[in-house]
Amino acid sequence: MIAMRTNLWPAYLVVAAFLPACGGAPPAQDTLNVDNGLDTTKDEQIAKTKKIFYNIPSPMETAALLKKAGAEYNSKILNDVKNVDKYTAASQQALNLGVYGADLSYASVFNHTQESMFYTSCSRKLADRLGVMSAFNDSTLELMQAKMNDRDALLDIISETYWNVDAYLKENGRDNISALMIAGGWVEGLYIATQVSATNDSPELRQRIAEQKLSLNDLIALLGSYEVADARLTAVMADMKALQALFAGVADPASGSTVTEENGVTVVGGGGAVATLTDAQLTAIRDKAAAIRKILVKTLLAAALLLSATVANAQCRSFAKNKCVPELAPFKFNESFNAAQLAPGEEAEVNLTFYSGQEYRVMVCTHPILGEVNWKLMDENNKIVFESLADEPKHHFDLKAASTVPMKVVVWVPGTGKSDMVHVGCVAIMVGFKE
Repeated sequence: MIAMRTNLWPAYLVVAAFLPACGGAPPAQDTLNVDNGLDTTKDEQIAKTKKIFYNIPSPMETAALLKKAGAEYNSKILNDVKNVDKYTAASQQALNLGVYGADLSYASVFNHTQESMFYTSCSRKLADRLGVMSAFNDSTLELMQAKMNDRDALLDIISETYWNVDAYLKENGRDNISALMIAGGWVEGLYIATQVSATNDSPELRQRIAEQKLSLNDLIALLGSYEVADARLTAVMADMKALQALFAGVADPASGSTVTEENGVTVVGGGGAVATLTDAQLTAIRDKAAAIRKILVKTLLAAALLLSATVANAQCRSFAKNKCVPELAPFKFNESFNAAQLAPGEEAEVNLTFYSGQEYRVMVCTHPILGEVNWKLMDENNKIVFESLADEPKHHFDLKAASTVPMKVVVWVPGTGKSDMVHVGCVAIMVGFKE
């Protein structure tokens, strides 16, 4: 390990120092095809719709869970930083932005700051090539350099940076690129966990791997929500379904949403056996995850993406970042951007997975123009655990998961009656966790 300097370098020197580890000048890229066929009639804008989000656990939370389970750090299993310039197809750039993001989170959670900066540099290159230059700008790198010796602050910066990338892609009609990034990060997290288990096996680690069955189901639903002709998206979906077949034999985590209270904190779940894996199941999942990951980090398929089209709305991201994110403290926020412009009569739903032993804050943050927006947290059987109409505080709910449970947040904006005045405002559904 190279000794770390304590003096603060200017941001451009940091980049210059780390970029050689991530390859040289970028090669030519493929072209992204964007479908701009939007019909923005008033009827469509105020149509009574239900927006569904799939909140996949962030690589940061996955790395934190691995550390809690007693996993050890192993830099040899991470994606080689020299591979970054091989990714010329937009699909490969998106997938490996997720892969490098998971590696960055893993290195940072285990406090390997020097390697974190290498993976930051690689992530910045891929984000730039995908046109998301604002997320990994010089000020972000300068701030990371200044906080190199403050682990918690560094983790917050990384989470916010990837949240900005996800938000930028979604608000600019590039949701399926975001989905590929999320898929790449999830696969890398599973790959790291299963590789670590080969040399550092424990019941706790097996439990965390087995619990990925729930988030895998949500990931498959997310990938299946895009009706675009993209070979890479189709290939990733096929790989995830192959993994799902292996997880099918894994017993589901103890379900149920028994609600109790412990030291003033609401506790959800508990009772029943925890999820686990047999030796044969662990080996099969480890081998399949390694095979899928090998494809992701290679350059076997150079397919252009046909992007799904949505209405860009940077105001919603700005509102969520400035108004909502600070209110999650002291919880670390999940890196998924779950926000939308809603009109009276519209609904939004987010599917979530809460992991055993973890504390969470669920928050629904809305623009004042919408008035009183109602929301509720429900278990997989639609049993209400929290409802803003009946409980306090109305805008957020804190809980601890006694067992790993799938849940969902449903938000709805009350109608305006017969008034012709329709107000559309931002609704952000935020999730934070404690390490």
